Amino acid sequence: MKYVFLLMTFLLVLLSSCEKEESTTSTIIHKEDVIETQTEVRITVLNTQEEPQSNYVVMMFDEEMDENEPLPPILKQVITDESGLASFDLEHMVSENETKTYYFEAFTEIPNGYVYESLFHTKLEVKKGSRVSTSIVVN
Repeated sequence: MKYVFLLMTFLLVLLSSCEKEESTTSTIIHKEDVIETQTEVRITVLNTQEEPQSNYVVMMFDEEMDENEPLPPILKQVITDESGLASFDLEHMVSENETKTYYFEAFTEIPNGYVYESLFHTKLEVKKGSRVSTSIVVN
């Protein structure tokens, strides 16, 4: 009965997370009956025609970036895959009962650095055990 309840809960969470921008809790059930939650941010980089863009560097900061200033400290960076997706595992960066604010920006890499490509700033509130998905639009 316990497994049926957990399976139904998992399916309900899975089915309710089909919107473009969302914040949900996903639960993974292991054989040992240990329940583990994931904290993840999924960024899709799109051009202005809404086509996924691969090989962009998406950087995560804990303070807002100013294009006219040096970059703030980079907490994480991920290169987008062929689907334009960059996934950030933040399980160990957000504590229980805490909401953290992170900023995400897209760049292309050049031999001596990076070129800022985001058309707008992306600010996300992340809670422990949540999966947040959004897009960054580039030229």
